[in-house]
Amino acid sequence: MDLAVPPPDGACHFLRLPGELRSSIHKYAFRTPGGAVCRVTKDSTTCKDLFRFLAVEVAAPKFTNRQLRDESKTLALLHNELVFKGGVNDVTRFLRAIPGSLVSLLRPITVIESKCRGHWVFEDLAAVCRKNLKAFVRMRYSWLDPSNNNFFWRATKLAIILRKDESIVQRICSVPSMHSPVLSLILKDSRYRSLSGIEAYPPNLRLYPLAEYLDAAAFRRLVREYDFMLIRVRQMPGGIDAAIAWAKELHERGI
Repeated sequence: MDLAVPPPDGACHFLRLPGELRSSIHKYAFRTPGGAVCRVTKDSTTCKDLFRFLAVEVAAPKFTNRQLRDESKTLALLHNELVFKGGVNDVTRFLRAIPGSLVSLLRPITVIESKCRGHWVFEDLAAVCRKNLKAFVRMRYSWLDPSNNNFFWRATKLAIILRKDESIVQRICSVPSMHSPVLSLILKDSRYRSLSGIEAYPPNLRLYPLAEYLDAAAFRRLVREYDFMLIRVRQMPGGIDAAIAWAKELHERGI
């Protein structure tokens, strides 16, 4: 069969392929390296125009014929990581704009949040992750900054508030008799009290530092020269090496 010659009946050669093979081709055609980056058109009022995703919005199969368009119209959501560089506000607007039937197709989502937010603003994302266990939301959050002297303290508070994981206190305090006082200090924090009633975040929503990778050499140098952390790194179980391992873990696995 010469694919350059139109078939006599006018049918598309591609549509003669088995469904599984067409799905594999769609997966290749719609996948964008680095994810599909959301471009928000703020003056638009419709879901169609409000959010567009670079590259995947001009994928050729969408414009070949009606059947291919219908067959492939939701595949960009299914086969791509969606990247929201405008933070949690953009992804929240997106989730509220798209039909509920499309929410179940969402898979990996990365949200770049460069502003410090009250943790309640993440509740919409948490709700989506609870309903759609196949989705995975990676929140890159500037508040988790390894160069900040509150880095480990903030990570500890997030783990306790959002994961209900009180055992994490053991990672920042090597003296067992101090575990309860440290935990009590966190539980008395006004921010914790305002959020203590929220349900633990689902495992498919995780918070990470803004940078994808830890600059371990720079981090080690800061700790050695200044031990600048609010929580004294040298007094943590395992010392500097354990602290660096934990910082790497936070970058790779999140909270």
